[in-house]
Amino acid sequence: MAQVDTIPDYSEVESSSPKTSELEEIGKLIELANVYNEEIEELEEKLKEAKAKHRRLIEGDIPEIMNKVKMKKFTTTDGYEVTLKPVVRSNLSEAKKPKAFEWLKENGHEAMIKKMLIISIAPGQEKEMQKLLKMKSMQKFADRKMEGKVNTNSLNAFIKREKEKDAKFPMSLFGATEIDQAKIKAPKK
Repeated sequence: MAQVDTIPDYSEVESSSPKTSELEEIGKLIELANVYNEEIEELEEKLKEAKAKHRRLIEGDIPEIMNKVKMKKFTTTDGYEVTLKPVVRSNLSEAKKPKAFEWLKENGHEAMIKKMLIISIAPGQEKEMQKLLKMKSMQKFADRKMEGKVNTNSLNAFIKREKEKDAKFPMSLFGATEIDQAKIKAPKK
């Protein structure tokens, strides 16, 4: 066995491992990040609740009372102007989609149906996907399908226009209802 005459002195070499104070600071910052994360989640939940309450007021309570007293426009003593405007809300279910799409095609509105190509790839097929995107060839992928979709906002606007033209528009086919919505304009300052 070899004998070591001297042990090297590493006291002058700066250590690359973090100091206790730096580790404590990282720990405190992580705790602070978690506090903010919890606060964000609480605020998002409160925002969701506030939006639901606001919607109930402008699409439920206010129009209900204004319709009851046969008012379409109202100005408060504080100067807020409230006007009821008809709004279309649709909810095109998967079950009704084929018949609704057929109606759109038969009535010359096929352009509203946007085609989406959905390709499922397994982990490790990313390179093949890149080749596919470059070659525009899909022969290699067995699990692919073409799906039609209609943008909800576009559909709502379309239904509103069509309903104004034709009172017999098939609202139920598109899961659509027309409601009054209170539009509130703040007073000028």
